[in-house]
Order: sequence, then C-alpha cells, then structure tokens
Amino acid sequence: MKVKQLPALLAALAGLTMSISPVGAQQIDEVYNQKIREYTTDPRFLPASVLNLPDDPTVPSPRKHFGQIIGTPGILHRTPEIYGYFKKLADTSPNVSMEPVMTSEEGRPINLIVIGNEDAQKRLDHYKRQLALLADPRQVNPQNLNTILGDTKLVYYLNGGMHSPEMGSPEMLMELAYRLATGQTEEIRTIRDNIIVIINPVSEPDGWDKQVDWYYRYSKNRKDFNDGFPGVPYWGKYVFHDNNRDGLQNSQAITKSLYKIYYDWHPVASLDLHESVPLLYISTGTGPYNETIDPITIGEWQIMATTTLPRWRLRACLASLPGRSTTAGIPVMASGSPTTTTRSGGFTKPSATPAPAPTSATWPSRNTPATPPPARNGTGPYRPPKKCTGRTATTSTTCRPGCWHRSPTGPPTAG
Repeated sequence: MKVKQLPALLAALAGLTMSISPVGAQQIDEVYNQKIREYTTDPRFLPASVLNLPDDPTVPSPRKHFGQIIGTPGILHRTPEIYGYFKKLADTSPNVSMEPVMTSEEGRPINLIVIGNEDAQKRLDHYKRQLALLADPRQVNPQNLNTILGDTKLVYYLNGGMHSPEMGSPEMLMELAYRLATGQTEEIRTIRDNIIVIINPVSEPDGWDKQVDWYYRYSKNRKDFNDGFPGVPYWGKYVFHDNNRDGLQNSQAITKSLYKIYYDWHPVASLDLHESVPLLYISTGTGPYNETIDPITIGEWQIMATTTLPRWRLRACLASLPGRSTTAGIPVMASGSPTTTTRSGGFTKPSATPAPAPTSATWPSRNTPATPPPARNGTGPYRPPKKCTGRTATTSTTCRPGCWHRSPTGPPTAG
C-alpha cells in the first residue's frame, strides 16, 4: 500500500460509521431500505447515503439472520446473539474472521471481529508483525522502512459498548460489518483491499447483557421516561460508568482487553463509539492535531466539548453546589469560572462569581486532636445527601428525577 493513500483511506473509513455511498449495480435489499425509512424519526437523520444495504446471495444480512433490521424499535440483542451473527459472517464471508480476546469478570467472552480482503485474512500475523516493527523504531533499520511500508496494511479499530446504556454501537456495528464485508462499491473495495478493520462490538459484555435484560423487563413498555424510574443499578461486576477511567490501574477485563487489542494490532486510528446527544461529535482529545487545522477550529472543538454538548448533564445538581450558576436550568463550568449558555449554544455573561479564596489559613499542629469539619456554609453535623424530591430548597431550579444533591446554603439536604 502506498503511504500517500493513508489520509484518504482513513477518512473514507471514518465516514463509513455515518454514511455509505450508493451501491450502484449491486443488488439492494429494498425491504431493509423501507424499514430504515419507517423507523427513522426525523428526515434529517436519513440522508440517502445510509440506505441501500447490499443484498448478498450468500452472506446473510442482519434482517435475514434476525428477522428484522438493526434499529428495529423494541429489539435489542444480547451478546450471544451479537457474537452469533458475527460468527455467521465469518462462516459465510472470506472477508471476515472472529477471534477471542479475553473473558469478562462474569464469564462472558470478549471477541474481536477482523474484516479485510482474502489476502489480509491469510496474512494477519504477518501484518501484525509489520505494524509492531513500525511501532518500535528500535527494531527498524531506516534503510528497510520503505520495504516494510510497502508490505503493510494499516489497522483501523472500532470499539463499541463501553458504556452500557449507550446502546447504539453494539447494534450498529453488526450492520457496518456486513456492509464492509459484502459491499462492492469502489469506496468499500478500496477500504477492504488496503485496510484491516478490527471491531470490538461489546467491550463491556457484563454490563451490556444487564442493560438489555433491564430494558426488556422494565423499560420497553414504559411511556414516560421522565418518571424517575431508575436505570440498571450497575454494569460491570466492579465498576459503573467510570470503566473508561481504569486506564491507570488496568484492573478490569474491559481495560485489559483494550490494551491487549492495541498492543497486538497497533492500530493507526481508533474510534471509540459513545452516545450523548443526537448529533455527531468526534473528539481527538487534547492533541496533537494535524498542523493544517486552524487553531481557531481546535479552540471551537474544546468550547463545544465543555459547553454546548454537556449541558444536559450539568443540571440543577451542579447548580446547587456553592459558587455555581444556572440559566434556564443549564449550568456550565468552563475554565474554572461559572459561565452559562443559552439553549442555542450562545454565551451570556457570567451570572455568578465564585466565593473568594481565603487570604490566610491556620494549620493545627500535628498533635492537635482532630475535630469533625463544619457543614459547608451552614451549621450542625455533616449529613449525607438525601434523594432529591424534585426542587431545591433555595432555588426554583428543578432537578432531574432521581437526582442527589447538596443544598447551596446549608448542610446536605433533600430538595
């Protein structure tokens, strides 16, 4: 593969997570097309590029395998069903294979799906060795660099299902894998012939299966999702939402499997799929960024990440803490100072000033007996927070159902 092809190839593959070009002469599954239109809630989410699923005569589509399309309302698949479909792809398509990575704390498999043309499937170990060489300059003679590059296929890694209630990626990745394995457009063939795509569809299988069970038992027939009914009480055996903060300790199977995949394959690009708001937002973290990208654009990314997108998270619970502010029930913290946004994303002037830092402090000697700290901005002993009943005692801001918060002017209390 020519190195100069890399930017175009990676951009094409990134685009496949959100669109697929028309299939042209390839047979189209018109039933799948019709169901996509039927189940899509807003025409703005339905560009023509996400239609036209190939109808391969030998490799079953999700509709043929499950009896309905991916995204059918009221239908979710547990990990045995998901891995069962990927095994069917591997059994029927020469472009797909599946390999075990690890076993979760509760005994569920974590499997990796590998998609590439027949040459890639026959020489996976060779390409992994080549990428390992490129990842470690101590092992490479500079004179051999072009030879290694000329006999290397780059790896693009897709990770799904890290946060169990973000339920789109384990489902969507089944359809994407089918498109990559069977599509015959120039775009798809270029990716399949030049890149190896690896997919970890359910990186937290323990939490995913709990979430699916909870959905079928408690959530599927609910009409009001703002009624305060709780979600699944826990995901993994030992961790909840912060499973992607385990990178330092590397104590959980989800983290160990991600590291193993990375060091086995050395992917050039990785895309970890999450959900938050009904729009596409891709963040590369803190950089480094492509030198051709304007610094103003990079700054706008960070503004979007710290204000516009997390608004739905930072509601009255954050506003009820001392020194926080809120406008229209949407508080935002940016650069350490209270800043608010309008619902359209525009800035307003800060509506509050944090409490000033103390000018001096007196520290007791080491032998001074310890005394319980006073309650924040109030009197009396510390009391743990109670469940919010819907409204804080000192503001008119309404908390979300099931919220826990502290009163802004006294010890922690119920709202």
